[in-house]
Formats: sequence, C-alpha cells, structure tokens
Amino acid sequence: MAKDQRHVRLELTPEQQAVVEDATGRNAEALELSVAELVARLAPTRLLRPSGSARIIQP
Repeated sequence: MAKDQRHVRLELTPEQQAVVEDATGRNAEALELSVAELVARLAPTRLLRPSGSARIIQP
C-alpha cells in the first residue's frame, strides 16, 4: 500500500461515542484517519490565536 494511503482506525469508548453523537447527530464506533491526517492533528505546525491570526510553533 502506498505510504499516503495508509489509515489508522481508532476505536471509541462509549463516552467518546456519546460526544460524537451529541456533536454530529451521528453514531460512530471508530474514527478512521489517514496517517498524514493523524500526524497533522497530533503535531500541528500552526495554531490559531483568538484573533484569528496564526503563529508558527517550532518543535
């Protein structure tokens, strides 16, 4: 499988399932993300300030 096509499946606890349902109105047992999307969410390079401007966060 190509590197950019790998996916990670994260099983949700009952509490997490309830949060997803409250927020979206949909039931979900798990979340599936591409590896690239997961990395981007775990280690973002930009954060939004309350004013809406972005700043770069250096690792």
